[in-house]
Amino acid sequence: MRYLVRTVEELQSLPIKATGWLAVDTETASNERLLTVQVAWSPDDAAMIIISDALREPVKDLLMQYKLAMHYGTYDCRILLQIGARLCPEHDTYAVARLLYYDKYEGFGLKVLAKQFCDMDMRNIHDVAGPDVKMEDLNPEDYFEYGTDDAIATYRLMQYQQSLDWVKAHKLLCLIESNLQGVVARMKDRGVLFNQSAMDEIQSELNSGISEIAARYPGVSLSAPADLERWLRSVVKLDFSEVNTLKSGRYSVNAEALGILYYQNPTVIGDIQQYRELTKLCSTYTVSYSSFARVDGAIHATFDPFGTATGRFSSSSPNMQNVPVSGRGKVIRKAFVARPGYRFVSMDYKMIEFIVALVLAEETKVLEFIDKGGDVHKLTASMVYGVDYDAVTKEQRGHGKTVNFAVVYGAGAWTFLPFCNGDWAAAEAMKKRFVDAYPKLFAYLERLSKAMFRGWTETWFGRRRKIGQWRKGMAGKDIAGLARLCRNSVIQGTAADIVKMAMCLVDFECNPDRVHIIMQIHDDIVMEIEDGEHFDEDVRCAASAMVKSFRHMQVDIKEGLTWYDLKPYQAKPQGVSESTSI
Repeated sequence: MRYLVRTVEELQSLPIKATGWLAVDTETASNERLLTVQVAWSPDDAAMIIISDALREPVKDLLMQYKLAMHYGTYDCRILLQIGARLCPEHDTYAVARLLYYDKYEGFGLKVLAKQFCDMDMRNIHDVAGPDVKMEDLNPEDYFEYGTDDAIATYRLMQYQQSLDWVKAHKLLCLIESNLQGVVARMKDRGVLFNQSAMDEIQSELNSGISEIAARYPGVSLSAPADLERWLRSVVKLDFSEVNTLKSGRYSVNAEALGILYYQNPTVIGDIQQYRELTKLCSTYTVSYSSFARVDGAIHATFDPFGTATGRFSSSSPNMQNVPVSGRGKVIRKAFVARPGYRFVSMDYKMIEFIVALVLAEETKVLEFIDKGGDVHKLTASMVYGVDYDAVTKEQRGHGKTVNFAVVYGAGAWTFLPFCNGDWAAAEAMKKRFVDAYPKLFAYLERLSKAMFRGWTETWFGRRRKIGQWRKGMAGKDIAGLARLCRNSVIQGTAADIVKMAMCLVDFECNPDRVHIIMQIHDDIVMEIEDGEHFDEDVRCAASAMVKSFRHMQVDIKEGLTWYDLKPYQAKPQGVSESTSI
């Protein structure tokens, strides 16, 4: 049975069964104004609710009473903020489909999935309204069947997915990705406040630098590769014999080529490198990012939880994960500012991939050492150099840090070579001491490599990734690369799952009026936290949520008024340990 609801009385009279589940869908105007909400409470029963001022609060109350199923809840959760409904679906059919069919990158639309798994033939909105008609120009009766179909399809698809053994076995992962849809919706809705005046100043400074460099070389087009190559050879007289040639027959002047040529004339090549850096900063950030600022003064970037094969987020429109964190380009971060009365708080997992590898390998002694505040980089250095822990130098600790980060990517003797003045035998000996120091870790990494024989990997949470499969006659370098991909996929993928769980926990446990997640940058969750009497309390809450996402996790906390001026958080969060276990 299907119902069209216009009044509070009609809403209250709906025969919604107390199953605990509602499938939810929305229809919006061309400007994303909410028009109708569709709910299904069984495979055959649904209602379309026409949103009016009188129905906003009752619909919100209805949705808050049930466990929700959505398809691509990132959109619907953001739209439903218009009626004050702060929601997270417990089952998102799109997210679960992405997890189930990890080796495919198309065909995740509701209509496609409903046809394939629920035998439903669903119409396109253009079949209902025509190609040029806007939803707001239609009467709800015109798309009543179309809208309720979406809710019913979502309900049926949820039932089908929940019946699958894999979904039952990996309920936690499915819940994380489903809940995350609401978190991402609110992250996009809030956005990051953008200071156009600051960006204009940055662009002016960059343009001055560009003009200054260009003035040193009158008549030379530094941005035209062919002209630049000709000038460097004929006028500057650089030797291009070590530089690659292009199909056109001329020599390359890309970044690699400039690196080769640098030592012949550091001044000229250095200027060209700096010129390119400044022009790229202008084109990629100062001009482009300004175009994404909306009338509310914020940039509402898209963050895709399925943007990479490992499960890490990607970002677009614009790519906030690509804003430089160091060097000349870091100045771009000055344009991203906290809202009045708020502060940026950045919480970045420390050594997340290395700790994940240690946890999964059950290197308990090393983990206990880390939990007690021990310096694992210093520990590694003492082992590979064969010196006492207290005798490790600053330089040796730096080498230990390099080695620890490299192990996840398949550290070989070549990793140690720079520390041994190019002595291969010494590097091999150092590598052996490292392996002997972490026997469980290397045994575990070796086991991970065997995933190449089945053609897919699986994280600790159950996320799968299709990889190349070993075949007879493969070259040694290809086998090594495949083994490295196996290890990276599991370790990086598990780390990505942990970050996603942390985002859900922060969203769930912290005060929603004072703590707002605004960006996810690799292993870093960036928040806006109200700068008031509860600031330290809210920082403690967010930090606690992050470290409880997985065993032995640690976070670095920074805060500031802009993304640029983040400094270490001074007030130690009381009651929050550097690491915790679950």
